[in-house]
Amino acid sequence: SKVSGSSAVYGTSGAPAGVQVEKTPTVDDGFVDDSGEDPVSCLRITLGGETNAPTALQTLSLSGALGGMTSGSELAVNDETVIDSGDATGSWGIYYTNGPVDLSDMRYLAFSICAAEPSVKIEIEAPKGKQKKMSLGDMGWDPELSGEWQDITVPLSSFGFARAPSAVYSPFYATFTLPDRYAMASLDGETIWVACSQGIVLKSINGGASWKAQCIDKSQPSLIAVSFVDDANGWCGSSLGYVYKTQDGGATWAKTSHRFRMLSHLQFVNADVGFAADSRGFYRTDNGGQSWQTMTSPNMSLKKVYFLDEQTGWLCGSDGVMKTEDGGESWITQLQPEETGIVDIAMLSESIGYCTDRSAVYATEDGGATWQAVSAPAESFLPECLAWSDAQHGVVGGYDASGTLRVYETANGGRTWNGGQSISAKTVGEGYLLFDLFFDGSHAVLAGAKGSLYHSVGRTEGSFTWADAFPECRELLLKNIRWTE
Repeated sequence: SKVSGSSAVYGTSGAPAGVQVEKTPTVDDGFVDDSGEDPVSCLRITLGGETNAPTALQTLSLSGALGGMTSGSELAVNDETVIDSGDATGSWGIYYTNGPVDLSDMRYLAFSICAAEPSVKIEIEAPKGKQKKMSLGDMGWDPELSGEWQDITVPLSSFGFARAPSAVYSPFYATFTLPDRYAMASLDGETIWVACSQGIVLKSINGGASWKAQCIDKSQPSLIAVSFVDDANGWCGSSLGYVYKTQDGGATWAKTSHRFRMLSHLQFVNADVGFAADSRGFYRTDNGGQSWQTMTSPNMSLKKVYFLDEQTGWLCGSDGVMKTEDGGESWITQLQPEETGIVDIAMLSESIGYCTDRSAVYATEDGGATWQAVSAPAESFLPECLAWSDAQHGVVGGYDASGTLRVYETANGGRTWNGGQSISAKTVGEGYLLFDLFFDGSHAVLAGAKGSLYHSVGRTEGSFTWADAFPECRELLLKNIRWTE
């Protein structure tokens, strides 16, 4: 198979300048070293950067066959070659093989890993064509030690082998996939939660300067919604319709009993009352998400729920904006765009709010009874999502005509806009989609596909300067990979 990837394999000598390589003892790991080279001491996989690299799988030998042993690639891999790429598309992997390996006398796989989040799967292929995989989160990886070296030892039986195999085609195959960042929640601008794919939740307690990752359920392909009402009580919703609740600020999560069908959004207004939308309708809970009541549902595809309290709220979706003043018992249509639906909405009070339909940004001063388009941030700019800290200060993110991601800021309710610097060289056409924005008036955080998580780090001439908020997630270090009895 082919895996898009970038890799740098460092031997114990001849490493690129500025790269620290650890010399590790030679171990009897079941591989035969017939190359005459030192064994590989540290494997480095880096996602990010601005260069391009081939997308073919690199087939390398742990035993030190570093002199051009490749598969599907013309690149020669040796202890001085660094293959780096910014095209972080799909899964990135390193595949070790030196021919079929007999592991019948081995009981454990052991390795050391340094990873910022559990976005790694280890695969053993035995016999050929039969892959058995495990996620890093199932191997004892500790989220409290994310970004630090951790020693992992996992029994072969955990991969599903009844007994150790004697003909292993691929004894170690590590794939590394950057999660999509789907939704954010924050109460004070300092503590921020991010719901991601691969069942991962990120948390920052310093406004996005650093992050810790936790896998709350590896079986969920995407956590697409997150809502917190205080420092302790929060909920996440998955694309498969499950809802998870925490009562300790995200240290632990528990799956609730109800399952939605293709959940699109959820929001809680206090520890008991919350609202949700899925492909079948609109729902309300009065017991913290343990059970949900089906409410009167507008006949449209629902995109987002936005409630100010237990009674007053708005829905947006394919047919525009609708408002309720009785907790979802009845709805009033307020805004119906002619061609596209409303994709995002932010209400600051019972009077002031903003929304977008991917062509313009609209504002209301009467609770949504009337809406007026504000000035366009830029020509040919397509707004995707928005966030406001008060009636005057907000940010809008979207794409220009070339598909480049840009964010604009206003300090006067949309009459004029600043900013517009490109966030990344990657474009929407390459799959770098924008999913959510957070803004507290002084700084902003942007969440998107393929591991995209950027935050503002200051201003230049009145406009935000942006930086990668979680660069650690783009690097994976592996060493001391071995089989033991």
